[in-house]
Amino acid sequence: MDINFYWDVQHTWVADKMEDKNDPPIIKNNVVKEVQWHYIAHYTSSLHDVTRYFDQKMYLDTSDFSNFIEIDDINTDKIASWVSGSIGEQRLEELTTQLTKQIEEIVIPKLEYKQITGGNLKHNN
Repeated sequence: MDINFYWDVQHTWVADKMEDKNDPPIIKNNVVKEVQWHYIAHYTSSLHDVTRYFDQKMYLDTSDFSNFIEIDDINTDKIASWVSGSIGEQRLEELTTQLTKQIEEIVIPKLEYKQITGGNLKHNN
């Protein structure tokens, strides 16, 4: 089963102007404070088109702007790297496993025993 996994940034919350906790403080405009993201699993076949996702909000550390990235330089790939680094490799594997199971429950046919009335079936040559 070929499931595609990818990140999607849903929303970002930005402060117009902030200062960090350095002495003297660094003042920056357009500081990303929070990010709402999805980790998405998508499966497509001739019978199914299924998408499942995990959704969470991440609060960014804004106490030190020494490595500040301007808002014009922030993109989905950058935010995805923050999120994946924040949640860790083990949690990412857990999410991947959970989403895979959710999709498998939908697309893998469940077999159940049903008796056909009239006895055994015979194959005629």
